[in-house]
Amino acid sequence: MNPERPRGVPSQRQQWEDFVQFVSTCEALHEREKAALRAQVHDLTELLAAFDLCEIEDVHLSAVRDRAFRRDIAQDAELRLETLVRELEEEPTQQTSAANDHGIQASDVPGQLDGSLSVSKRQVASLQLRVEGLERDVANLRLRHDLILETAPGLKHPAVKTDADTDASCPQPCAGNDIIEMDAQRRAEADTILEKHEVPMKSVQGQQQQRILELETALAAELTKNAELAQQSCRYEEVEKILKEFSRSR
Repeated sequence: MNPERPRGVPSQRQQWEDFVQFVSTCEALHEREKAALRAQVHDLTELLAAFDLCEIEDVHLSAVRDRAFRRDIAQDAELRLETLVRELEEEPTQQTSAANDHGIQASDVPGQLDGSLSVSKRQVASLQLRVEGLERDVANLRLRHDLILETAPGLKHPAVKTDADTDASCPQPCAGNDIIEMDAQRRAEADTILEKHEVPMKSVQGQQQQRILELETALAAELTKNAELAQQSCRYEEVEKILKEFSRSR
């Protein structure tokens, strides 16, 4: 006969059931740990992709990084609560450091990009208007120069007296000397008028041309800046799209 089993001592069947339950519990914990590790790898992948696309400091990206390195088998609610408390505690310091390093926060980038783009467009429009005004001024100056040439006596083509005209108008020998003196006087007056108007005209035209060149250079710089801002905006839109997809996947 088999000796009776003492009371309080589990049977072999009970021990086997306890062992199976312990193994299943360990397997469940192992599966939870593997799920946490997979989520950590996913977070790290998204984090690296986001930081490669934009070299900025963002509260959301920092939270993802901290969550990825601190993830364990705890409840997600506890993790979210800890992350929220840590963000509230670190937000003033992060805002100050980000403002000192970058001048803007990553959360405000889309609005500030729109503002900078609108300001650049207004500057380009004002530069174009100024260039058009300068072109009109140059055209007016050329018209004035042409009018001066037309109104000044003997300025374009001084009259040349022939011998027949001299004989017909002034038959006396002394009249020829008077005509020569009058022509010389008129030529001197024409030269004086030219000196008075051509020098300021040339200086004004040179200044206008130099100003137009400066405006064209500034316009080219603004266009280059707009292209860079547009490229940066596309990068931020890609990052925003990735972050939205990441938030939806969670």
